[in-house]
Amino acid sequence: MGVNVKGYTYLSKPVNFFGAVYAANRSLPFFSPSSSGSSSIFSHAYSHGKAIRAAAQDVTTAQLMGVNIHFVLGLCLVWAL
Repeated sequence: MGVNVKGYTYLSKPVNFFGAVYAANRSLPFFSPSSSGSSSIFSHAYSHGKAIRAAAQDVTTAQLMGVNIHFVLGLCLVWAL
């Protein structure tokens, strides 16, 4: 009878970050807020971000205001990839 230890090895490789060594799966929480903050700044500060927000809220009104919906959807697709 042995101990049945279950675990996972997803992103368990070591990452050197300013002299400290972490498992890669432990460093993801540090990078998520920075990507969220940068996307928030993009959507509030730049015209493409404002067009994306307008299209997300109301497509018809965004089209009436002059937003090219096909360009905005293409931009979102490229950004998601």
